[in-house]
Amino acid sequence: MVCAVVLRKEPQDAGAVAARRLRAAELQASALALAERDIAAYRDVLAVGRRRGEAGHAQRLRDALGAAADPPIAIVAVAAEVTRLAADAAGEARGGIRGEAITAAVLAEAVARAGASIVELNLAGAPADPRLARVRALAQAARADRERVVAG
Repeated sequence: MVCAVVLRKEPQDAGAVAARRLRAAELQASALALAERDIAAYRDVLAVGRRRGEAGHAQRLRDALGAAADPPIAIVAVAAEVTRLAADAAGEARGGIRGEAITAAVLAEAVARAGASIVELNLAGAPADPRLARVRALAQAARADRERVVAG
């Protein structure tokens, strides 16, 4: 929505704004697909959890939780990019549309932060897993982008 309004008001930068709009639509589609992957991965964790009495349960659970960390990591990456795009848009927008862009940045950063927490929980049994550093860096980048337009 922000991009559409900016395109109408300031057509001189139409190429950059149109590219941002297209990327936002791609990210939306990606996020929806990742949500489905996340559901499927966590179903696998629950299935392992129902077989506690079987030999090798602890390792199967660690493996399932490790696999279940991948979709939220990808979601955090999408959210971090959305935060950046929204913060960029907020920096260029005026009036009420700026408020929309700021809101998008705040919400996207919250998704990144929440997703990072889920990954940390899933990988609690693997503190040296390099995915932890990656997801934390993504969440921090989202925070920095959000702070460009909203302090605190």
